[in-house]
Amino acid sequence: MPKYADLDKSTKDLLKDDFDIGDVKLTYELKSASGLGFKFEGKKNNDTNAIPFSTESTITSASGITFKETFSSKGTVAIEASAKNKITKGTKLVGEATFTTKGDFSGALAKAEYAKGGIHLDSKAVLGKSISAGGVFNYGKFLLGASLVSSSSDKNPLTYEAAVAYNDTNLSICSKAINGSALEASVFHKYTPKVDCGLKVNFAPAKDSLTATIGASIKNSDGSTCKFKFNTNQDLGLAHVRMLSPGVKLGLACNVNIVKPASDAHVLGMSLKFSA
Repeated sequence: MPKYADLDKSTKDLLKDDFDIGDVKLTYELKSASGLGFKFEGKKNNDTNAIPFSTESTITSASGITFKETFSSKGTVAIEASAKNKITKGTKLVGEATFTTKGDFSGALAKAEYAKGGIHLDSKAVLGKSISAGGVFNYGKFLLGASLVSSSSDKNPLTYEAAVAYNDTNLSICSKAINGSALEASVFHKYTPKVDCGLKVNFAPAKDSLTATIGASIKNSDGSTCKFKFNTNQDLGLAHVRMLSPGVKLGLACNVNIVKPASDAHVLGMSLKFSA
């Protein structure tokens, strides 16, 4: 049972994952025998040459509470604690506090989820910034959802969405109405066990604006994966992912504007992930 933000997750992942365009990205993950998890992620922006990075450490106590510490090269340290099924079965509680490396308090947030049977409710409060809530209700293969975000921003103090989704073994369809002024629709189709296809369309009637992106993923017999996506701006994205050895994954990606083949609008990207 997905939460509201994940109603169209299959399409989102198809059109986003592995397209590390404009960056050179390195990820290293490991987990010790005692259960301590560690993750390092760094990437170099090809335009600015900036190299931001972050480290993440996680461990779960005997009582079932998971603690996570995230250090960012931006000079922040986030401490998170999360627990499942502590209040009642199906609940998840998360609390996070962020500090600067100088020890100053930077922010805090709290999240709560409840999922059981045909219902999934979630909420999030970011101290001094926003409060959001979402809900999804299941009716057979159909899902009905809504979300509301109240923000301290003067530009968008209140945003709301409503969605209807349909999920089957090889087909997922989701349509959303956003703020009563925009529509979004997505389709994910598992054409064969090795071929996935997807489409996402955004339409804003007031602005007479229509954008669309179509994509596909093909798993090859050698274990590698080839992906493409194409949008109404006539940008063609290509990605190729393969395992170099157990625990080592290489990703290559590019974005080409097919109407300007001689321009500097083309972008390359690469990712390398180690898992142990």
